[in-house]
Amino acid sequence: MLQQRGARTLAEIKEQPKLWQEILNSTKEKKDEVLDFIGRDVRRLLFVGCGSSYHLCSYLAGALNNKPGKIKASALPSSDILYADNLSFDTENTIVVAVSRSGETSETILAMNKLKEKYGMKVAGITGADGSSLQKNAGYSLVYPGAGEEGVIMLKSFTGFLVAGSLICSWLCGDSGWEENLFKLFGELDLDEFHDRLRMITVSRPEQIVCLGAGPYYSLAKDAALKLIEMAGAPADSYQTLEFRHGPISSVTSRVLTVIFSAPGFQQYEEQVVREIVGYKGRCMVLTESASNWYKNNLEYVFELKSGLAEPVCGILIQPHFQLFSFYLSIARGANPDKPRRIAPVVKLGQPGE
Repeated sequence: MLQQRGARTLAEIKEQPKLWQEILNSTKEKKDEVLDFIGRDVRRLLFVGCGSSYHLCSYLAGALNNKPGKIKASALPSSDILYADNLSFDTENTIVVAVSRSGETSETILAMNKLKEKYGMKVAGITGADGSSLQKNAGYSLVYPGAGEEGVIMLKSFTGFLVAGSLICSWLCGDSGWEENLFKLFGELDLDEFHDRLRMITVSRPEQIVCLGAGPYYSLAKDAALKLIEMAGAPADSYQTLEFRHGPISSVTSRVLTVIFSAPGFQQYEEQVVREIVGYKGRCMVLTESASNWYKNNLEYVFELKSGLAEPVCGILIQPHFQLFSFYLSIARGANPDKPRRIAPVVKLGQPGE
């Protein structure tokens, strides 16, 4: 039954290391082209996208802003570009990076065209579809056909575009260590290591799942909650880790599972939140590169990757493990992640008034 229900989704989760390697190699071959278009003295990147594409844009912006140097970044959902009458930053020294797996997402195409036509901004694109509207409308595009999933949900394309964007960011801020870690990434994913433990957690079928993260890891938490909703139809929320204490913690019960997308350098603060959750009889699962002693000694569900990769690359490695958890939760709930409810592979707007 498992092979019939969700087999395509499971295969695409497991294909990610191969895609990462392909994307890294093909992107590096285009390094001069990319830098010539963006400009080696660019001051700001504006990432735009919708849904999972917006979440990965937010991760890239947060990771780049955490690096020293003159270049800064921001991320906006494409709909915010359509809403805004005026942008509050220097558009002349900003390059737009638009992300869409299909290359046909209506809000993103409209947003990039508005940024070009109203503000005269240069737009680069990242997509999985050759010949798409995004590719045709962008001044320069990186097209990764291998990221074009057969399934509806963004899984390997999410991490694949993260890898591509991270490599470009490493070049722009001159961080060779970031680039070196990326080229080690595809050799570090071992989904078999935690496979059985992740699957066993889903057997209890928590009533609600809350995903927490800080900094760029909040973007991972947001996409994780989205994956739970898409794949499993499970009630899920996401919050910035410390913000969870300011009201939402009142939702904690023994039937609520809180998942921490843990940044090793932030654990001294995360632990305070987790201690409170445990005190309220809540259950916690931690996904991290390196777990504190308190986590290992006091929590049942600690998944420590120990890849040896530095931030922000080690954060990318967390996501396939959570995708696998979401997959098994969908199976436990009787859903079919290959055929999620009310979700289309390409989201398009109708004409105004339709």
